[in-house]
Amino acid sequence: MQDEEGKDNGTNKPMKRFPQNYLFLLFFVFLAQVEMDGQYIWPLDGEKHLNSNFAECRPNHFHGGIDLHAKEGTPLKAIGDGYIWHVSVNPFGYGKSLFLKLNDGKIIVYAHLSRFDEKVDNIVALEQKRRFAYRVSLYFDKKRLPVSKGDIVGYTGSTGAMGAHLHFEMRDAANRPINPLTHGYSVIDTTPPVIKGVQLTPLDDRSTVGGTPFPVIIRPRRKENYYTSDDTISIQGRIGVEILCEDYQNKWSFRLNIAEMEMYVNGERTFHACYDRFSYAHTREVELEFNYDLYNKGLGRFHRLYVYGNNHLSYYRERNGLLVSTKLKKVSEIKIVCYDANKNSAVLILFVRKIGSKTNKEMLAFQSSYLQGIGLSFYKNIVGVVVRDKEKVKIKRMRNIMPIGNGFVQSGNVTIGYFKLIPGGVATCSLVVESSQGGGEFVFDYTVVSMNNKGAIVSSNKEFMVTVDKGQLYEDLYARCYYVKEDISEGLVLKKGPYMVEPLGTIFRKEVTVLFQYPSTSSKKIGIYKKLKKGWLYLGNEYDGEKKAMIATSRHLGTFALLEDTIAPEISDFQIVKNGNRIKKLFFIVKDTGTGFKISDIHISLDGVAHIPVFHPYRDEVSFLLFNKTLNEGGHTAKIRVKDRAGNKSSLSVSF
Repeated sequence: MQDEEGKDNGTNKPMKRFPQNYLFLLFFVFLAQVEMDGQYIWPLDGEKHLNSNFAECRPNHFHGGIDLHAKEGTPLKAIGDGYIWHVSVNPFGYGKSLFLKLNDGKIIVYAHLSRFDEKVDNIVALEQKRRFAYRVSLYFDKKRLPVSKGDIVGYTGSTGAMGAHLHFEMRDAANRPINPLTHGYSVIDTTPPVIKGVQLTPLDDRSTVGGTPFPVIIRPRRKENYYTSDDTISIQGRIGVEILCEDYQNKWSFRLNIAEMEMYVNGERTFHACYDRFSYAHTREVELEFNYDLYNKGLGRFHRLYVYGNNHLSYYRERNGLLVSTKLKKVSEIKIVCYDANKNSAVLILFVRKIGSKTNKEMLAFQSSYLQGIGLSFYKNIVGVVVRDKEKVKIKRMRNIMPIGNGFVQSGNVTIGYFKLIPGGVATCSLVVESSQGGGEFVFDYTVVSMNNKGAIVSSNKEFMVTVDKGQLYEDLYARCYYVKEDISEGLVLKKGPYMVEPLGTIFRKEVTVLFQYPSTSSKKIGIYKKLKKGWLYLGNEYDGEKKAMIATSRHLGTFALLEDTIAPEISDFQIVKNGNRIKKLFFIVKDTGTGFKISDIHISLDGVAHIPVFHPYRDEVSFLLFNKTLNEGGHTAKIRVKDRAGNKSSLSVSF
């Protein structure tokens, strides 16, 4: 979200040390900037540092603009002639945001502002007082608030965000976001993208990479902006290619998205994507553009070089990125080129060798990120079984599972076998193996939910389930549900569960329904929670009297529990911010473990007069909306009352 020109770009070095293409690039950037300045100006003064750029993958959406590094209170300019069309004030999302409609039809968005210009601030304040609410959404016609290029329309801030910056969007007349860095704007950037990995993914249970039906990640060697793999990788069947590529703006440390990528197979371009525009109607399809499963495992955002899930994204210029071994040469060259907005590029070249089913009698057990170690590992309907044994392992008995290839094969100090689950509804799978060092039995339950039908994933004791509606899946789901032991250390009371539902990287078109059987509706303190890295997230507690069950929804699978929240919100750290001997800001720190609270359940007063609360979620801060007024020191009393969604209450009174 920051953009850097870099103070030392080499201009003080002797000219003979500049490569000609570098000088040409700088000249090109200069010309582009001059051309852009004839139409639009940059929205703020100072160096151009990008913190984030266009179409970056975020939870459940694409980033619709670029984020520009700026200190709190930096003036913001109208980039062209037009009028203020819309202003919004919200503690979440864009925070304080302003929308311009330019004379050429484009819509420009400035978000996370600390304040608007004085005229707009006054209009917003009147509406907040009228509604006695912080949230405001106002629209204007072209005659009400006209602006000229260069007019100050607001000031940078951190409302709705973690830190101060400007979120800047450019949209077309149909309100679709477009990339400012490919539509008139440019920044000085001579650093090529960095390729950190490529994954080859078997797309069905008849396909393999390096002898394994599991996906395989390759970490390439780098020489300047060229990347290669040491090995020729054997493939069979239908294979998808996914790439982890990051961009950096010169010496600036923020990771950025690439602007474009291409794939060539034996010299022919088969896939081409440009991240130059998208529609908000399709932004929820973000998890189809990159491999969400790898992201969920903490391995990064691998862009797909093939179209997954028949998505509607507008990035694709050529869509035939699948590798089909029967259509390839015996050894084929795969070239992937990644570009940033300034056309700096990184090139990866790797070679694949196609093999047929007769060649594939021996599993090579190529290392996969999906093999978790000794025991069972899962990938869709494939199970990897890893045994700590150097000797041959025999299959003694199987149920609802069948071997792929030649069964178990040796790989270093372990023996690995790959197996395919047999389709059905709900099944118990068992596999008994024996070897010279003894034997073992692997048993687990799984549920198959067809993408064309409604289905349910149910715990063995029937007290918990996840239901999936017809049409929610992009492919058949082989799911597992089992009890796990989790720390409930936050003071919440465990009522039922926790249950883990896998696979965690499953993508759904909409939220699934989570249900716990529960006989009583007497307490709204009880609700359904999902385990996150930082603790338990409250999902909801709708009660279905007919089913005698507590119900909530979740975007993804995971670990779920039925918990009781008996903990009142914590109010602490009343603070005063002064300007000389005048008080300009008052705020409390308010935190809640469990259900959280609604802003409508925060009540504050100053000297007996009710005030509008301003909540900053990233700082747990509740401040008084003073409408730019300041207070004299001494003789004041501030009070706050907060109720969480479970009905637990806290209050505090402070004299100052």
